[in-house]
Amino acid sequence: MNPKYFLCGILLLFFLLTGISRPAFADSQPASFRPRAAAAQRVEGDPDIVRRVNANARANCNPFCQDRTASALPRPLAFETMWSLILKHQRARHSHFSPELIACLFWEESGFRMVEHPRSGAVGFGQVLPITLVSINKKFGTQFTPADLLRSPDASVEASVLALELAWEWKHDKVKALYAYAGGVRHNTIVHKWLTAEAAMKQGKIPYAASFGMDAWVRDSQIRALRVCSQPGYDPQVIFD
Repeated sequence: MNPKYFLCGILLLFFLLTGISRPAFADSQPASFRPRAAAAQRVEGDPDIVRRVNANARANCNPFCQDRTASALPRPLAFETMWSLILKHQRARHSHFSPELIACLFWEESGFRMVEHPRSGAVGFGQVLPITLVSINKKFGTQFTPADLLRSPDASVEASVLALELAWEWKHDKVKALYAYAGGVRHNTIVHKWLTAEAAMKQGKIPYAASFGMDAWVRDSQIRALRVCSQPGYDPQVIFD
């Protein structure tokens, strides 16, 4: 046999063996927590590692997908109403996440609407999966059902806040918990938008703004912040009218 062909054969076999694709795993995830984007699948033989959601899972969980337009969804809550609910449950639960961040996350996830995604079944302002509600109920002693998050604004806000706390209990880090909530580090663009919008909303917060006649300026700042994490074709102006 020609030595040149023999060497080429050896090299080809080497590349074939070393080039076999391996499954990519994100951070370990306990069985009790499932991000709202999709239920993770446990890897056989290794209880400490689970396979993250597939590349399209997060998009499939968003109520502003191609099969649902903003005009077809119910009317959103007014910003003042939503803000009051967020403050109420964020403080009651001693949340590790600011009300500004929660508001921005809710806006990006649902546009301040109590909706159910037609494919994933994610519900409420924070688009929480039913399987995550099971973990929330077990961890915090609540009794939420998906129907509760579709008919009660209080339940929808509280359950979504607790879903964030569930992620915090797992990660003990704000950004890592947000990645867990979003469905993994592959969704870093979404998490970056939440954090950028949070910072912008905090910058527009002025104590006693009404006393200085700056209500309009604060409102414009809030609208600009929410636009950072707005879904395509939807304007946060409507929740301030």
